[in-house]
Amino acid sequence: MNISIKTPLSIPLLCSSMFTLSNIASAYDCTTLSLYDANAQITLAEEVQHNSKAYRCNVEGWCNTGGWAYEPGVGEYWGTAWESLGNCESAVNGQTPEIIIGLIREKDMNNVNQVNFKAGSYDLNGDIVRWEFIIHQDINGELINPTVIAAEDVSATDKISMSHLWTWTDWGKYVFEVKVTDASGNQTTKSEPFEIKYYRSPFTVNSPEVILTGEQGTTKISGYSSGYPSSDYYVFATPELTVTRGSGFSASSSSSGGGTEWYYWQDYHWTANTPGKYLISASYSPQNTANAVVTEVNALPADGLPVIQVSQPDNLKLGQTIAIDVQALDRKGIISLDVSLNNIIQDPLISVDLGRFTLKHGRVNTYLWQVEEGTTSFQITTLDNEQNIVTETHDIVYHSGPCEGNNPSDINAYPNWPRLDWQGNPSHADEGDLMKYNNSVYRALWWTQATPGSNNAWEFVCEI
Repeated sequence: MNISIKTPLSIPLLCSSMFTLSNIASAYDCTTLSLYDANAQITLAEEVQHNSKAYRCNVEGWCNTGGWAYEPGVGEYWGTAWESLGNCESAVNGQTPEIIIGLIREKDMNNVNQVNFKAGSYDLNGDIVRWEFIIHQDINGELINPTVIAAEDVSATDKISMSHLWTWTDWGKYVFEVKVTDASGNQTTKSEPFEIKYYRSPFTVNSPEVILTGEQGTTKISGYSSGYPSSDYYVFATPELTVTRGSGFSASSSSSGGGTEWYYWQDYHWTANTPGKYLISASYSPQNTANAVVTEVNALPADGLPVIQVSQPDNLKLGQTIAIDVQALDRKGIISLDVSLNNIIQDPLISVDLGRFTLKHGRVNTYLWQVEEGTTSFQITTLDNEQNIVTETHDIVYHSGPCEGNNPSDINAYPNWPRLDWQGNPSHADEGDLMKYNNSVYRALWWTQATPGSNNAWEFVCEI
């Protein structure tokens, strides 16, 4: 079966984004700046370079903390400790590698004792010569015991895909770090936190990752307890679905020198009639939803054909290298996913299979593309296990203009924030987001709730 479909410019992925891109900012002379060192003593107002960008320390104590919280340009709260001074001149000329980390799937790592890490790197000068994968333990926010789990010296290249299957032995929080070095000795690092949870948590929640619309789905709650367990939980879906509790509750006990332990399980049923992503959550009570265990379900059209989703940055610049995520999902499994340009199949930088064991119900490929003037059309083809073939066309459109090709009428006006909080309310902007205010357009450099143009979290783009 062959089907051709025209897709719009950008469709949100049904899973987490796999990439972070840095837009080109004004050049900064970094020739006298030392490289950021998490173990060095950094003083107030000291300037350093890190990942091809310059930073000035604004809060000395936090600058010396680093790690997941305050590593400049990377940590979750780095903007409170550092001021961004812009890209180093060498970075503007494309002399430092960029890194993309593949999706780290919590569902996989909690069921088997191995995690398959994938990453990609590219350098416009073509001189990547070494890469490393490093694992850090996260103990109350402090990163300890850095361990190189894989490393390789390579012949100078402009693009490289990296992977390694890591066997873990201890539960807990970790940070996965990728380090890439070019022929000039410049190093780029990028990190991603993840957690391996103790499988005997108070309770676990399992839902199907993919289901057809109109088909009944089942969410199973299970866990361990020292006394006879509760048989009722609060299970809910976002977007809202009708959830009914199954008729059977099962519990079994075992005794040891430490007393009696109960294992229990309970099923809850629901049906998704509209395609899309649903979050099925469970908590002890409606008042305890802040601590709910959340699972993700992708509801696919009932025709059973593969579904293609495409994600790319919204705000483009001419000549900018962007990452494009192409995802295929299918209830019976995906065999292949190809992207062609002018009838030439493109090589993905990263390819990640979704699903455990032998059934791979999805695949996500990440491709690099340099933005060109006009319209570029990609052909996407996927094949499922029932030999259904779906072909779609995805267009990347860029037209030069006073606002870097952006139409001001399509840009959110402050305070209509482009990003939502966990309750679905507009609340903030994030890196790369555009907003207009007082007849001007601004771009967010990191997560912010500040008024556009009021501080260094924003950069001016154009007047309107």
